[in-house]
Amino acid sequence: MKTKLFRRKALANAVLVGLAGAAGGLTPITPAKAVHVNPDGLGQVLVNPYFTVRGGKNTLISIVNTTNRVKAMKVRFLDFKNSVEVLDFNLYLSPFDMWVGALSLGSGGTTLLVAPDNSCTVPDIPDAGVAFRTNLLAFDIAGADPDRTLEGHLEIIEMGEVVPGETDLAAAATHGAGGVPTNCPALVAAWTPPAGVWLQNGLADVSVPTGGVFGGVTLIDVDEGTDFSYDSVALDSFSDRAQHSAPAFTTPSLVSASPPFSIVFADGVDPGVLPGSVTTFWDPADNTFADPVSAVFMHQSIMNEFVLDAVTNSGTDWVVTFPTKRSYVNTLPDAFPPFTQLFDVQGACEPINLNFFNREELTTTTPIDFSPSQGGATPLLCWQTNVITFNNTDVLESPHSLNVDTTGVGFQNGWMQIDFFLPLPNSPLSAHRLTSTVTGEVYNGLPATGFAVQTFENGDVGGLMSNYGGLFKHRGIISGTLIEDATL
Repeated sequence: MKTKLFRRKALANAVLVGLAGAAGGLTPITPAKAVHVNPDGLGQVLVNPYFTVRGGKNTLISIVNTTNRVKAMKVRFLDFKNSVEVLDFNLYLSPFDMWVGALSLGSGGTTLLVAPDNSCTVPDIPDAGVAFRTNLLAFDIAGADPDRTLEGHLEIIEMGEVVPGETDLAAAATHGAGGVPTNCPALVAAWTPPAGVWLQNGLADVSVPTGGVFGGVTLIDVDEGTDFSYDSVALDSFSDRAQHSAPAFTTPSLVSASPPFSIVFADGVDPGVLPGSVTTFWDPADNTFADPVSAVFMHQSIMNEFVLDAVTNSGTDWVVTFPTKRSYVNTLPDAFPPFTQLFDVQGACEPINLNFFNREELTTTTPIDFSPSQGGATPLLCWQTNVITFNNTDVLESPHSLNVDTTGVGFQNGWMQIDFFLPLPNSPLSAHRLTSTVTGEVYNGLPATGFAVQTFENGDVGGLMSNYGGLFKHRGIISGTLIEDATL
């Protein structure tokens, strides 16, 4: 990751400790107690930027507990338009356990989840699977169309560890002989009215989360002979307290970071730029509570490749997901920074810039828009999970994809940059920016994650279908400054 970050004076640890105390008696903050992306893939939270069941595709999901303790996990699927919850359940992972699930198109026109796995869930997932729900979509301005359940993103959050105690629920969740948990019905009963022990006290025999969880997603199309796999983005040190809630609750979520500190890791590339890491305090009194997590996803721009070779009938799609966007664009009367537009039936459409190059450094001075062009209009990304296709190759077969047409400049292959920097007049800052009013950092851009997928079709080779696919995570540039160095 290339980085240009925070020309600023260093904040001493003592200052951060003082800020923590002023915020209500929080414990002194060290890097181990602020939410950050763990580059080794282990954490308390797993963010997965995309699932789909369109065009005959299935999505396979895995979650792994690498510790010797029982983990209480919240598994939440969110629609692509406005991150509305379409399915939520609690998962209880036994020590060293692994859970797997699969998404496909259900008979009712919504996504269907099946889980050929013995790990305990609440509610229990029947053998026939469980369909995604549209009831919360009915309260959303974009409507309750079942199509909204067919693609989106998912978040998996450790709520705490179930420890031995009077409830015996840790033992109930632990696999015994034959690889089967001892008593999954006891966990269901713990959340069942009127007398369920966790219904009365969700923290009974539940301790703080400690992380050590990883996961991944595979997008597979059996008929086309392709699959695309990616690792979950792992957030560590997300919470220093247990947040164990019932399956019907929409908490915890990405707004639940505790304490409200973030660490952005960065290596300075220019003389005078602060290397290492930047620790930021986000005052709960003046933010949307999603700011600590948004900070670790903030990018001035993201980049990736595209491949469109005619000889191999290649295709490329990009996924760009804003995992915290919902917290900023459903907030009357105005959207909160770093976003600028409220969500309506057309989405919350943020202006961006597109720049692309071929493999020989050539670029274009012509402004690039999604096609069909709107006559020089600024390109927009409107949804929380967005699909961009190149030359209508539609690798992911999303009917809502945006098309980048490279034929006008003759670029078959190369790389593209999405620039989130929206200049302000007479200011080094972007209209897209996230600001800490306490420690002073300003992060330019938007909180984004995602990847590119590519396909290659060699046709019938010796009687065998010869299709291939690859997936590549986006690269990004982080930039920012201090309030004292900037014109607000």
